[in-house]
Amino acid sequence: MNNEAFVNLIKKHSRDFTIDWAEGDNSGVTKEAQDWQSNLSIQEKAFLREIVTEALDNGIVNLLEIMDGVHPDNSCPIEASAGNNRISGQGCKQLHDLYAGKIEQVEACSPFGLDLRQ
Repeated sequence: MNNEAFVNLIKKHSRDFTIDWAEGDNSGVTKEAQDWQSNLSIQEKAFLREIVTEALDNGIVNLLEIMDGVHPDNSCPIEASAGNNRISGQGCKQLHDLYAGKIEQVEACSPFGLDLRQ
């Protein structure tokens, strides 16, 4: 696995999975929380999706900046590899930039057809 495949894996199985989980079958939370979520209006669900998505993206970018050595609290790149392929470290493409490119490709509009910029 190279760093591009690693970032795709993070986007699909961390970010996208968590967004889908928050909107649907969110096993592991109380029945009260599930009832609350299922009773939200379409607009409220769109706002929840926006908040969850932004929170996830901020957290993942911060983690990848730490790995890349460009975070204010860590200036030393973390060397990581999968098999014989280097994923991060000196001389590798910056993971946070690769991830940002993946999420910029995601459509900016609400999945419910609402314009949230109002």
